[in-house]
Amino acid sequence: MPGTEDKLLCGRDERHWFAADVPATAPVGSVVAAKETLKPELIRDLESGKKDKRDWWNRRKTETFVPQGEWFFIPEPNLIVDPSIDLRNEPIRRGCGKPHHCKFLN
Repeated sequence: MPGTEDKLLCGRDERHWFAADVPATAPVGSVVAAKETLKPELIRDLESGKKDKRDWWNRRKTETFVPQGEWFFIPEPNLIVDPSIDLRNEPIRRGCGKPHHCKFLN
């Protein structure tokens, strides 16, 4: 868009380079701030109620979520799932990249 500045978060994940488009209206001035804007709103809402130190929010695994690539997995201890519809060691991927394998997928 004319008159706006593109913002990209670039890095390397395992063996691949990536670039993520950060919203142009997001007030980012650091890598940490850019990562925060890319999190789903639900994750940010769940984190805002935690008493953890803010710098813990970008750890690999937190009490709130476990990230895997562009996926955010949220623990739900009271969830009851019908085991007859479980898939085991199911590959998931976006596009034609290397798939991740889910131990259980429902």
